[in-house]
Amino acid sequence: MTPYKRDIIAGGIFGAGAITLFLVASGYPVREGQALAVSPGFYPRLLAIILAVLSAIQIVTAIINGSGENGDEDLPPIWKDRSSLLLFCTTLGALIAYPFLMRLIGFAPTGLLFLGTLITALSEGHRKGRELFVIGIITLAIGVLTFVVFRLFLKIPFPSGIFGP
Repeated sequence: MTPYKRDIIAGGIFGAGAITLFLVASGYPVREGQALAVSPGFYPRLLAIILAVLSAIQIVTAIINGSGENGDEDLPPIWKDRSSLLLFCTTLGALIAYPFLMRLIGFAPTGLLFLGTLITALSEGHRKGRELFVIGIITLAIGVLTFVVFRLFLKIPFPSGIFGP
């Protein structure tokens, strides 16, 4: 597959995802008497609009650059080695498992597990000598900050799972 075709297909997929996200987020309830930015659907809709604009830019750029002499070159393999594929599968697995685990064991434990897994996998800290203690501190700090901002400041309830009331 050529880069031209790949970019158009990827832009189309991202555009379809953006439209789907916007439509789903439009069905979220609106809090009466508060600013629209505090409503649960505001930021997903905003991100959907940004994703739609970026996918349109990707498609237009691919069409403009597709007529050049490099448009027919084959792409290199997607996976350089097995560790790249393992990293992709770890990230995808964590993203898929997150909402299911969140409903089961609650937001806080799932968030810490998710953050710890991704920070460890994506930072390559465990391969470069960074201690797991430092990754644990970073994970805990992000988790506490998330809790303070969303639960205490914005007063958005979190799923509590089996540990909650």
